[in-house]
Amino acid sequence: MVTTSHGSCTTPATAPRSSGAPATTDRSTWSSRRSPTARPSRSWHWPDPSPPPPSRPSTTAPTPPLPGPRPPAASDPVQVPVGGEPARRCSMADVIVVGAGVAGGLAGHELLRAGHRVVVLDKGLAPGGRLASRRIGAATFDVGAQFLTAKTPRFAAQVESWVQQGLVRTWFHGSPDQHEPDGPDGHPRFRGTPTMRRIAEHVARPLDVRLGTIVTAITPTRDAWEVHVTARAPEQPSRPASASGAGDHRTLRADAVLLTSPLPQARDLLSAGGSVLPSAAEDRLVAATYDPCLTLLAVPTGANALPARGALRLSDGEVAWITDHLVSGASTAPAVTIHASAGYSHDRFDTDPEVVARELAAAARGPLGTDVEVVHLHRWRYANPTADLGSEPMVHHVAGLPVAFAGDAFEGGRVEGAATSGQRTAAALDAALREGPTG
Repeated sequence: MVTTSHGSCTTPATAPRSSGAPATTDRSTWSSRRSPTARPSRSWHWPDPSPPPPSRPSTTAPTPPLPGPRPPAASDPVQVPVGGEPARRCSMADVIVVGAGVAGGLAGHELLRAGHRVVVLDKGLAPGGRLASRRIGAATFDVGAQFLTAKTPRFAAQVESWVQQGLVRTWFHGSPDQHEPDGPDGHPRFRGTPTMRRIAEHVARPLDVRLGTIVTAITPTRDAWEVHVTARAPEQPSRPASASGAGDHRTLRADAVLLTSPLPQARDLLSAGGSVLPSAAEDRLVAATYDPCLTLLAVPTGANALPARGALRLSDGEVAWITDHLVSGASTAPAVTIHASAGYSHDRFDTDPEVVARELAAAARGPLGTDVEVVHLHRWRYANPTADLGSEPMVHHVAGLPVAFAGDAFEGGRVEGAATSGQRTAAALDAALREGPTG
């Protein structure tokens, strides 16, 4: 049986800006294991003769709150996905942020600290974006970014704070390239504990994050943005609940919108709502291009031959990156993530997923030194940004209303670029809101 879904990612293969993995939001998945919630049209499943083991209780210590705004209290307004009852009225916020990845989460923090009412929307069932993780049976995988680096003082301070809180640890130093040794003098690679998604979940905690919410259009009106949303269909993560248009639709209103989704998707949302961007903004968005990434989640059938660090970046061939999650700490059972190269992903993105899974498993056999049992294939349409749009915050006005863009297409890419872009753009958007409407 075959099913799939869509998203985005950043692979570390040959692109110097990559964070050891995929990165953004239009994703597509294929899985070799059946589950009660299997998605029929966008994921592929092979039958698993043995039932999965029962879920183990979490042993992760409670995450301390970020400095700044307090987490929501019991007396606060109920924060629920858009399909819930409190969202039936038009909601009003100062800023609606689209995307609950690291860019959207840190942007939300900046805006909240500045005194704005912020609502974050995401079509996923958990925060993450490029920091996606997934548990299948006993195995846990980081599906998107495999690590992060901190090369600027501001982000280095942020990462150090996360280290002190136990959210992040140093994974290894030096290069993950084939035939390159680890070394204490190399640049540190950090990762979330136990998974990369824990970072995004922590960042989202104090925010009003509405998950399972698909934005369908963003429309400027005389006095506010109208953000049209619908509840996510459980069986298809990127599809509305009703393809006929008769689903559970809502309209949220805000003084400003900040889009952290891949820029082609952001443009589509504005276009669907009749927004006409200034020519300078349109030109900059059109310049944003991405490589796709095909990601195979698999279980090794024997001991693997990866370096002691449990990570390997390859410079040619079908495979760009392999992570051993027993070594990375994400999984307590054997599990590997295999990111395909940009060239292979371009060529095979729309190929039968069963064919792709077999090819990637065969291509990984050499560097892994063992066969693998295919578990899941994930397709990231917007993975590595191939054009850096620079560090200038992108805040514009449509019909006098502020609209901003942030994410890994800015600030040099990687997790660090997405985070820095979110913070810097939020500060610029705050300034635009304080200046009042234009036009």
